[in-house]
Parts: sequence; structure tokens; C-alpha cells
Amino acid sequence: MDLAGATDVTNESLAGTNTLPGSVVPVSKTLWLDIQAQLEANGITVTEKMEGIAIGPRIEGGYSFVVVTDNDFSVTQTGEGVQFNRCTTGKGGSSIDVALNELCPDGYSLIDTYAYVFKVNGADLGVLGVPEPATWAMLIAGFGLVGGMARRKRALAA
Repeated sequence: MDLAGATDVTNESLAGTNTLPGSVVPVSKTLWLDIQAQLEANGITVTEKMEGIAIGPRIEGGYSFVVVTDNDFSVTQTGEGVQFNRCTTGKGGSSIDVALNELCPDGYSLIDTYAYVFKVNGADLGVLGVPEPATWAMLIAGFGLVGGMARRKRALAA
């Protein structure tokens, strides 16, 4: 992200609009890491949306950059708002719907959650900047959901 040339909108009201006024020059952004392209280049298909990121521990030659997918607890709903669990036999397999809090039948399981780890160097981390408060909130919520899902899976297994 480059703030050079961007308009200071501290005293600019953007309330009630979804468009940027012509007088405002936005911050310029540059793609830092195309996560989906990197995963697909390694033969990995992204099965769910990515919702959590974290800078992990130092590893040889850099740092770990962790991205977590969210399966939304495999919960989905009909057009009428009735929620249910989606159970699957895996990638390319079949799926069925079961009532919430019911176990998946033999051979089926809830959609998995994944954590992908990338190695990045210190110079790469310098361009990340400081996340906005909404990003921090989403990150914390994402990890909270992952923790809740793990707890739920343990409870279902018991």
C-alpha cells in the first residue's frame, strides 16, 4: 500500500455514498501474495473461503505466513432460512444435508477447515503495514470460529 499522493480524507464526509468523489485520490495497492494462484500452482484446490491470516513463527530464511479457511461449520440454509449441516464424502464426491447437531452418516464428514503456510522473508513483511481495526476484528473472529469448530468436532466425536 502506498499513501504517497493519496488524499487526506480526515475532514471529508463520505456518508451516504458508495462512490468516491472525483476530488479524492485513493491509496494505491499492489498485490503482495496471490494465495489462490500459489495453492493452485502446487496442485491444491481451495475448497472454502479464506478468513484468517497470521504471521507465524520465524522459520529458516524468513517467517511463516498462515492462512486459514473457514467451513462455516458446514452449516448452510434453504431459501426459507432453515439451517442444516452439509456432509460430504470429499473432493469430487457426494454430499448430503442433515439436521443441525446430527452426526454425518458413515463415510461422510463435515467440510474440513485448512491452514496453509507460506514462507515469506522480512522484506515481504515490511510491506504489509498495520491492518485496519475491521481487519483485526475479522481476524480474531476467524480464529474464534476455527476454535469453536474444533471444540464442536471434539464434542460430536465424544
